[in-house]
Amino acid sequence: MASYFYLSLQTLLFSFGGMCIKLTGSFLSPFMTSLFRFVIGSLILFCIQLARHKSVRPALGFYVILGGIFKAVHYMAENYGVMAGYSYGTVLVLPAQTITVLIVAAALKQDRLTARKVFGTILSIVGVVLVSWNGASAAEFLKGQAQLLLILSLGGVGAGVFNVIQKKLVSTMDPVALNYSMFIVGALVCLPFLPAGGPLLTGTPSALPVFGMLELGTITAVGFLLQALAMKRVSALIATIIQNSMSILTILWSALLFHEPVTGWVVGGTLIFVIGTLIVNLQEGKKA
Repeated sequence: MASYFYLSLQTLLFSFGGMCIKLTGSFLSPFMTSLFRFVIGSLILFCIQLARHKSVRPALGFYVILGGIFKAVHYMAENYGVMAGYSYGTVLVLPAQTITVLIVAAALKQDRLTARKVFGTILSIVGVVLVSWNGASAAEFLKGQAQLLLILSLGGVGAGVFNVIQKKLVSTMDPVALNYSMFIVGALVCLPFLPAGGPLLTGTPSALPVFGMLELGTITAVGFLLQALAMKRVSALIATIIQNSMSILTILWSALLFHEPVTGWVVGGTLIFVIGTLIVNLQEGKKA
């Protein structure tokens, strides 16, 4: 039961992610935001490690480095997509994340690809396209929303691979040390991309955007620590489906706090890809 509580708490924290990214975008570029997410998250985990063991040393290995690289891809793509679109753009990351976890888990023989899962995956894809389309004309979709969809889907691929790697390593590594090490790698990966993101400062920092950045870093540290603790007993697929429930809260916050246009396309598409993800994970959910 503790594992499900950890994942539920993580989901609540992550539902504020889009809102915090949007706030931070008023004074930081997307790639600078990604770097700060890793730096703040690493500092929090550094303090936890120091309090526990009196010494801190990154544990670098092939899978740790790979996990850090894909987490950086996730953050850079997600931050760019949300800052260029709506705060609820984070929900577009989730189906690609689910699909990636399914494919990678099947390739590593951690899970079996079945017709039911393929059907659920197709529903997820349909749902995310509807959310991205949001009633626009074909020309508008191809010009703007389709590009953001591809960028946010790339973020989902990064998040999905990170989830599988974290699941693989958490049984043999301390969760705090694992995430601390991968976040350091993620920060280093972000550095070469900073010039490509335009001006590092996009405006004058104020209290609310700075709070948003600090909250993003805290979410990064605490959220993925909770995920690592939970994944000792929960599969990557089950973790993904619980995380996908954050889409409802994310859309709620965007409507209440930013007054963003949450249309029937967004609500209907979200329900479709949530149903698709449930179908993908139905059997695992019964076994858990």
